Amino acid sequence: ALNLLGAIAERREDLPAAIGFYERGLELEPGSIPLRARLADTLARQDEGQRALAIYELLIEDGALDADAERLYKAAMLNTRYGDPARAEGLFRRGLALAPGGVHHLSMAFILNRNGKLGEGIEHLELVLERYRADLSPQQAQLAARTLEQWRRSL
Repeated sequence: ALNLLGAIAERREDLPAAIGFYERGLELEPGSIPLRARLADTLARQDEGQRALAIYELLIEDGALDADAERLYKAAMLNTRYGDPARAEGLFRRGLALAPGGVHHLSMAFILNRNGKLGEGIEHLELVLERYRADLSPQQAQLAARTLEQWRRSL
């Protein structure tokens, strides 16, 4: 019931209430993977990324996100934001193996560049523009093309 109330609060964009419902639900069912995952998602939306990341990492450690590409991507982005780009790279690789897509390859390119792997970043940008351009907004496609051109010149 608390999971359902949390979902309703989320739909109403009352994220603090949703977080409260999920936390109360976890007091009753501390091992609930769906409740932990929804809490992490909602915390990330509420700009409580470090708390969200801690929960995602526990879910990853437990194997609960092995087949959940979207949550792996969320954890990767939070790792990028909070200072562990190497971890972010590994999580993006896992997500891309499950569900490749243009936006995710684009993000991976930037993470690879940040991690000193410019050549591999270029490969991901090329892949984005050749195979996944339709997944991107016009602005993202322009960013990918401009970045690819800049990175090629820097080699």
